[in-house]
Amino acid sequence: MALDPITRDTLQDLVKTLQRKLGKTFIFVTHDMDEAIKLADKICIMSEGKVVQFDTPDNILRHPANDLYVIL
Repeated sequence: MALDPITRDTLQDLVKTLQRKLGKTFIFVTHDMDEAIKLADKICIMSEGKVVQFDTPDNILRHPANDLYVIL
């Protein structure tokens, strides 16, 4: 199910707020790198069931493990 941009932003903010308030780890699965960068302290990029890169959003953006994962 697709969400409109306003609803999506609201839900993303709610997830971040809950994570901070509860102090719990959340596993959030997405195919949207912008969403992953907004929500994550760490990102795990997988391809064909294998971990390709596991790092902070900043390090993934600066040093992608593979040219396929470079964000333009």
